[in-house]
Amino acid sequence: MDSIASLPAHPLIVHASVILIPVAAISVLLATVWPEFQRRAGRWPLGATTVAILLQVLTDESGRSLQDALGTDPAIERHAELAHQLGNWLFFLFLASAVATWLWRRQRSRAVPRALTACVALLAVVASVGTLQQVVRVGHSGAQAAWEEPAEH
Repeated sequence: MDSIASLPAHPLIVHASVILIPVAAISVLLATVWPEFQRRAGRWPLGATTVAILLQVLTDESGRSLQDALGTDPAIERHAELAHQLGNWLFFLFLASAVATWLWRRQRSRAVPRALTACVALLAVVASVGTLQQVVRVGHSGAQAAWEEPAEH
């Protein structure tokens, strides 16, 4: 996807990612540390994480198209590398959310070892915090690439 209404698609699509990815990460984090939120949210954190991954793929694809149009620039290359790392964090968040959702549903009907619950909770917290910090890094590098003097355009 190169453009929307004759404008580069990436700056338009990225706004949805900037909102949904942190919302997904925060919802997984809240469901992990706050049982009442977990009970009320149900599968919503897992669904939000799934949509966030799909949105990140669209954002990445539109970013590659924009990068091809703009040419080589170290700031853009750094931004692209950080965005790729965000995809890895999102996948980790999805896995943690999927396992946590399964575990929470299982806890309703049978006993689950505390050690397993603690390990899954730790993974979900790490995935959530890691995803959030990576969103900040990607956003900051994207702003630098867009607004600082480019090496050459």
